[in-house]
Amino acid sequence: MGHRGHHRLFPSAHGVLRARRVRTLERICRPEVCRCCSLFHRPCVRYRAVDPFFDYLISLCSPRLGVRQHQHGCFLLLQVPTPVPGGARIQRARPPRCHGCKFICPLHDAHQTGGTPMIVSARDLSRWYGEVVGLNKFSVSVKEGITGLVGPNGAGKTTFIRLLTGMIRPSAGSLLVLGEVPFDNPSLKACIGYCPEHEAMFENLTSTDFLSWQARMKGYTASEAHSRARSCLKKVGLPTLKRPITTYSKGMKQRVKIAQALLHDPAFLILDEPFSGVDPVARVELFDLLSSLSNDGVHILLSSHVLHEVERLTSSVVLMNHGKLVYQGDISRVHQSIEDLVTSIRLSTPSPRELALLLLSEGIIDGAEVTDSALIVNTDVPGRLYERLPSIVVADGIDITTVEPIGTDLETIFERMMR
Repeated sequence: MGHRGHHRLFPSAHGVLRARRVRTLERICRPEVCRCCSLFHRPCVRYRAVDPFFDYLISLCSPRLGVRQHQHGCFLLLQVPTPVPGGARIQRARPPRCHGCKFICPLHDAHQTGGTPMIVSARDLSRWYGEVVGLNKFSVSVKEGITGLVGPNGAGKTTFIRLLTGMIRPSAGSLLVLGEVPFDNPSLKACIGYCPEHEAMFENLTSTDFLSWQARMKGYTASEAHSRARSCLKKVGLPTLKRPITTYSKGMKQRVKIAQALLHDPAFLILDEPFSGVDPVARVELFDLLSSLSNDGVHILLSSHVLHEVERLTSSVVLMNHGKLVYQGDISRVHQSIEDLVTSIRLSTPSPRELALLLLSEGIIDGAEVTDSALIVNTDVPGRLYERLPSIVVADGIDITTVEPIGTDLETIFERMMR
């Protein structure tokens, strides 16, 4: 690499850096990629043992190459969007970590031995809020793919998610996410995307402006942030609109929230009640979106208080109630416990009578209660009802704004599962 290459990559070091030092940087920044899990595996390099001038070199190139010093003196590659000397490109690590300081790839050993990698591993995890117990000796293991976290309101789902994202610390027990402790761990947080239940967006901005601002906060340059924003909006199927977010529908806002969680290409995506308040058509679109992300290799944990929503995406479920684990495994066993269980569902619609007649004629519901702006139905085949609703909106022209279970009988399900 010639003198011009120095100027192109490190303009502040033009005329100062020598080829030997650039080659040193190239060697340190050129890791080997594990073919089985696409993670970086490289030896720990202590820069002081390589070149005493490396302090100055890192201070110049770290904003461009994303090099960060580890507490043991090693360097981690957080994001590398630019070419390194020699013309090669380095892809970002998932998750970025130093493998020379006893940090190993959490998926590597499982792939080598033929086992299933654990994305989340919690053992006897407890969290107390004064005298209120959020989690009580909660032990669970989440594998690759999509996993549903199901429980009624107040079951401890949000507390568990806040622990996974490192927002709070446990009162007792242990927790590993992607093989690492999530508390005070910036490199791990760079691998996690979080979509909260409640909206926290600047609704006077457009979706592109909001996502660009989020990307800038994550360390991207202005041009990179704008490009990432447009790319993520396209990924979630949302067109680039020039009107503020406050004019968006509930389904569109959910897509914006998912897009902001995907800005930094996370390996693990956490969704808290992503289908809450979403109409049937937007619900199906979100199902397709999450399935597509899972096929692209993103591991997803989604919480819900509706079992049949989770069933559309995965057969792997975690049932929890009162901060305790009720059941973890295949959803088929849950079905065996609720074969004769009747579910009540509220459908908000301006045409409740027409909708009731249609559902009764098809035998989907056993009974209905009509109000001015809603229809409350009883059914023992809720899965069939959820599948039918989108076509009712599109083909039959009956507008349905919200779908929410009432008296979901999750307590009854949990009682049966614990017998």
